[in-house]
Amino acid sequence: MVPPLYNGIRLNSQYSRNRKESTMEALSAHVRPNARLAMILAATALSFGPQYIANVSSILDQSLLQSGLAEGSRAFALAATLSNLGFAACVPIGLRLTQRFGLRQTYLPLAALFLAACALSATAPNPRVFAISRTVEGVAAGSLFLTTLPVSLTSFPAPIRGRFIAYAIGGLYGMSALGTVVGAVALLVTSWRWVFAIAGLLSALGIVLGLLSLPHEPNAPGARWDFPGTLLLAAMAASLAPPLVQIRFAGLGATSVWPWFLTGALLFLIWIAWETQSRAPLVQYRAIHTVRQISGATMAILSHVALIFVLVAGYQWLQALDDAASRQWLTAALLFVGCLVVVAVAAMWLHPVVGPGVLGAIGSVGVLAVGWLWREQTSGVSVTRVSCEMAVALCLIGLVLIMGALTTALAGDLHEARLRSCSLHFHRNLAGALAPSFAGWWMARSAAVAYEHQRDHATLFQPSALYAYQKLVAAFELKTGSLAKAEQLAGAALLAKAERISLLAALHHTADVVLVIGCAMLSASVAMAVTGKGRPLSHPAPAVSHVPAQREVSEAKARTFVVR
Repeated sequence: MVPPLYNGIRLNSQYSRNRKESTMEALSAHVRPNARLAMILAATALSFGPQYIANVSSILDQSLLQSGLAEGSRAFALAATLSNLGFAACVPIGLRLTQRFGLRQTYLPLAALFLAACALSATAPNPRVFAISRTVEGVAAGSLFLTTLPVSLTSFPAPIRGRFIAYAIGGLYGMSALGTVVGAVALLVTSWRWVFAIAGLLSALGIVLGLLSLPHEPNAPGARWDFPGTLLLAAMAASLAPPLVQIRFAGLGATSVWPWFLTGALLFLIWIAWETQSRAPLVQYRAIHTVRQISGATMAILSHVALIFVLVAGYQWLQALDDAASRQWLTAALLFVGCLVVVAVAAMWLHPVVGPGVLGAIGSVGVLAVGWLWREQTSGVSVTRVSCEMAVALCLIGLVLIMGALTTALAGDLHEARLRSCSLHFHRNLAGALAPSFAGWWMARSAAVAYEHQRDHATLFQPSALYAYQKLVAAFELKTGSLAKAEQLAGAALLAKAERISLLAALHHTADVVLVIGCAMLSASVAMAVTGKGRPLSHPAPAVSHVPAQREVSEAKARTFVVR
């Protein structure tokens, strides 16, 4: 007897009597992905993509947010920090929720929660409401991050399963690229609220696709939950929030900063010790243990940190250029997206030829080249050049990130890819939560040190400085006809020039950090290349079997069903 159909899906006869115990099974190798698989892939990207769009756009729209909410940079730092920490901490939580309550029962409520939070962010009347809504966004998006991965791995046919993972990880970085475009358009129209409206609309689309494509899965109320690990993780995230907000303003050595960081580090070490011996850990640290897996994880984490530093440095530098305009921000963002498409197509073609390690090495060398150019940058640089260098650096960083994350997932048993991905993306997003605050602190510290150096060594008692000042006064006096006004304008012009020189010094010091990270990325890429090309993204499907459908279904794995 042929098993019955349920929503177009033929159920395993062993479990057709109990719909609560059925999950998606791997497609036959000869079956091409259908519309349902395309919707699952889109729902995967839209589960975390809107949060990436909002995060990247917020970096570019800091001035709009601060002016729109009538608050300074401290309120913005609070909202961004809480959102990033919530996202990172909930990556492993979401995977466990899916295992406990089922995919559909987890995905849809969390996506609805994210949609509601986006609506609240778009209409936030004050910084407090905005910080709460951004925190909820981070928690919901982080919990959604890995929800669809297990069912996707078993849904896609084995010959193209690796290509699905590549598309999912590429979509992750593609959403970040789209965030630069959305942020640039927000600058062009001088409105930051529509960023969250766009994120909400994309989330709503994800909900619709989830309703159409995601399967009904059984609840597992008896599944073991790591309550001590959850509490330790929450305590660690809470202890990191105050110093990440304060470090930009008080510095790393302040008593309101370093004790909190020390507490967070100790809690993190305790949490790792607990997770390694827990019977139901939130993060399976033993899942990443081979050289290839460790190299891939290192590439992905370091490239995420490099992404943050390049975005922060590029944003600060373009903001300081006198001729920078909103439309030029949009040009730079579109250039980034265009370069990313070219790099992605080239990477998919070259992956089976040279392997991910060589591609990662190529990307790392390119990042080192851009870092070196920024290290030698002069104050007369044009907006176009900075935009092009920033776009190239971001694309090559994306290449390293995608190759690292993809290889980590593919290196080993694909049925354990979710465990490796959970470990990788938890640490990657945790590093991403720490990096913006440290990058902002590093830029501010470097600029302050350079400014103080100028003030100590460049005074009007020096003939060259006095001559420049007198020349400016004379020029402004011809324009204004007032000596007092001319002296005031000359002093302001010298101050602006000193600030620009200080920012240039900060850019040089940030380029030093990018160079160090680039060297580490290159080392990890070389280590991966030594291990070989690894598993291909796709391979030819086996010959079509003529086994009757009833026998095929009866031999399906337990707790699965087969898509026909």
